Amino acid sequence: MNGFLYDIKRTLTGKFTIIIVILLVLITGLTAYSVGVTSNSSTPGSVAIVMPYMNDTGHNLTISDYAINGYGAPVSGLKISSQLENFTGNGTTYVHIKGTTGSNGYFNTTVPYNSSTNYNYNIYLSYNDGSSVGLRMGVGFSNGHMSNYSECCIQQSYSISYSHSNGYSLYTANVREKGDGSAIKTMIFNRNYTSSTAPLHLYYNTSSTFNTNVYPNSNLNTKNVTGYGTMKSAEYTVILPLSIRNNGEYVNLYLANGTSGSTNVAPVAFTSFLYVDNNPGIALQGALVTFFGVLFVPILGIFSAYFYYSKDRASGIIESVIVRPITKGKLFLSRFIGTSVSFLAGIIIALAVADIILEHYTGAFISAGFFTEMLAGYLIEAIAFAGIIYLASQFIKSQGAVLGTGIGLLFALGFMWQVISGALLFLLKIKSTTSVYSKDSLILNAFSPSYFPYILADYYKNAFGTVTAASVGINIYSVIIIGIVWLLVPAGIAFYFTRKRD
Repeated sequence: MNGFLYDIKRTLTGKFTIIIVILLVLITGLTAYSVGVTSNSSTPGSVAIVMPYMNDTGHNLTISDYAINGYGAPVSGLKISSQLENFTGNGTTYVHIKGTTGSNGYFNTTVPYNSSTNYNYNIYLSYNDGSSVGLRMGVGFSNGHMSNYSECCIQQSYSISYSHSNGYSLYTANVREKGDGSAIKTMIFNRNYTSSTAPLHLYYNTSSTFNTNVYPNSNLNTKNVTGYGTMKSAEYTVILPLSIRNNGEYVNLYLANGTSGSTNVAPVAFTSFLYVDNNPGIALQGALVTFFGVLFVPILGIFSAYFYYSKDRASGIIESVIVRPITKGKLFLSRFIGTSVSFLAGIIIALAVADIILEHYTGAFISAGFFTEMLAGYLIEAIAFAGIIYLASQFIKSQGAVLGTGIGLLFALGFMWQVISGALLFLLKIKSTTSVYSKDSLILNAFSPSYFPYILADYYKNAFGTVTAASVGINIYSVIIIGIVWLLVPAGIAFYFTRKRD
């Protein structure tokens, strides 16, 4: 093995590299564990979503509870404890109901009914083992119709909603794909469905605010929505083509009679829910962003460069190991390449371990897009800080001064960068409410490698604060340019001075 490759191997198998990988795995693993156990989308198979239905059958009130889990599959053996409140002029009477869902997920019961009174039906649930599933809900029943559906303690990411109009009692619930717990599929459940029920056409669109302009029976211009398909059964499951860029938007669903393809239709039912992308990569990224991105990754780059290059250069050790044909330039490249590869391997292993932990707790892996985005962001950040220290080593002869410079850069470009950039914008009298402020903030963030992962994440989500990323200049070209500059320029300048002194 020649000296160049040997030096790369020496860097990759060094004690400090091993320590780096262990620390990366520990930090991301513990963060993933914290995210997983607190995730709203954890263990979809152990969630119970109950959709109650009440129907007047003369002198009796038929109560039918249908239970599904977070994947949309029927839940059998679910113990249901509920209470029917009967409001009369003489006060309120209570009927306590207990039962267990069958293999099809249904629990049915019948109680005497007085059509002149109003009812509230409140449900409390537990699983077969007696442990609570943490869900309560209530529905009202008046004049032969259900109303006032309310829910408490349901995991919000399932977005349960109920709509009743024109004889249609429709539930919608956002459930998970069995093979990918982060993928959202919307289940629409028509409790009034019979074999003679006319097909309903589904349309949808998204909006930044809750849509209050469309109500059942009003005209809906199909040019403003997207047609999805036709509902021909009691249950209709759809997977809308939504992505992280729709995160925080309202998804509006319209079910209408009539001929598919008509320009104007009259929805018989309308529901809306807030779209929340449940990919665990979002939560992991948010949890890592401060400690990992602003503190640990810069430390990783700074101290790796110091221990594998700057320390030896300042102490004169490099001069003693240089023999032809190994030049200062080749030694620089071998150390820098070895350090960069160790960053790459360490971050990949750390994110892979985090991915496995998240899948265990949430039922979903980090998407390939999120994995690549986090890997690229943190890798370029670490290499940039290493390149800066390699460059500083060309001009600073003292080990302590090099290390002090690195720590100073850690604070200036990491912890204090937002304060520094905010002060500059304040001195320039740029108001924070203007678009110029957002664009200038982006430009200043581009001058710190600590914030490259932020910029990359903003591009991926197409969001920069309260505006779109594209509106402030974050696009594929700007991201690539900023990434290449931090990846190559500091190290390239350092290499130039090293070769010049060969």
